[in-house]
Amino acid sequence: TVLSFFSLYALNYPSFFRGKQVMEVGSGCGPLGVVLASIACSKKIILSDRIDSVLQNIRFNLDHNEISKNSKTEVEVIHYDWTKSPPISPVEIIVATDVVYDISAAESLPSSFSSLLLPHGTLFLVSPSNRE
Repeated sequence: TVLSFFSLYALNYPSFFRGKQVMEVGSGCGPLGVVLASIACSKKIILSDRIDSVLQNIRFNLDHNEISKNSKTEVEVIHYDWTKSPPISPVEIIVATDVVYDISAAESLPSSFSSLLLPHGTLFLVSPSNRE
C-alpha cells in the first residue's frame, strides 16, 4: 500500500525527514507518525484528521507504541479539516495519502496545502484514481 511505501521510505531515508516538521493530513490510525516518531528523525510530527474518533484512535496507537516515552520527536495530534480549519504554522513536509472521499471537498486542497507548506517544502499527495 501507499502507507507502507512511505513508512519504508522513512526507514530507509531518515535523512530526508531529519530535523524537519512533518504534517500528515488525514492520518487515519497514525502508522506513519508512529514510524517517524520511532526513528526520531523529525523535529516535529503533526498528525491530523477531521473525525474525533479517528483522533482518539491515533492517540491510542501513539500511547500503545509508547511514543511519548521513547521518542525525542515532538508529536502533536490535531483536529484539521482543510475545508474550514483555521491556518496553522507551515511545515516543511506534508504527507496526504488517500484523503479525498468527497470530490467537492478536494477543491479546497490546493489553497490549504499552499498555506500549510513552507516555501521550497515537499508535498506528497497520493490519491487513488477510482474515487468519483
